[in-house]
Amino acid sequence: MSELQHSDFSLPATPRTSISLYEFPIQTKEESTYEYIQQGFGHLLSMWDMEAMRFFLSALEQEPDSLIATTGLALSLVGGDTHLADQQKASVLRLHDIYKSGKGSQYEQRFAKATLKLFKGNIKGWTEDLAIFGKRKETGWQVPSLLSHLFSRDGYSMLGQPKYKQKKTIKNLLELCNEFPNDPAPLVIYTMIQRMTLKFEL
Repeated sequence: MSELQHSDFSLPATPRTSISLYEFPIQTKEESTYEYIQQGFGHLLSMWDMEAMRFFLSALEQEPDSLIATTGLALSLVGGDTHLADQQKASVLRLHDIYKSGKGSQYEQRFAKATLKLFKGNIKGWTEDLAIFGKRKETGWQVPSLLSHLFSRDGYSMLGQPKYKQKKTIKNLLELCNEFPNDPAPLVIYTMIQRMTLKFEL
């Protein structure tokens, strides 16, 4: 993973109490790797991309072939600055290779396959695949479902009115906020999306 190292997130992450109540049903050899990955997704859902990178990289230092950690690392680089373009490309190529090798659980394979669609430009296919987790309410559905809401929104009109998909996303996120009042993840995404209308109120 040397090609993914960068001075901005080279410091090792420190496992601590999770900022999210959601847990991925993942397979790891070490307990610390498990904690790093859970923390990574917790930070990712809270829009702390740089911090999420550190946790995923720490997990990959312990288990370089972890499919779910590699998926998380690639997602944490989606909104990265241009100076991280090489790291993003390397993470996606690595994700493709690990996915093709058949590593990871069936759950992790499905999540990785959907994520690869995102990096191929098929955002609609990605969000549709992830939405399946939410519809089935299977173990670990929450994180993919939240990510699908984040990427399936379509913005506001020139008058500041939410478009159809944006209305649907806001409604779904508000329901999750009410269902999980102690979890910051859905609230952060909901607030971020609502904040996009502030420019129309100046």
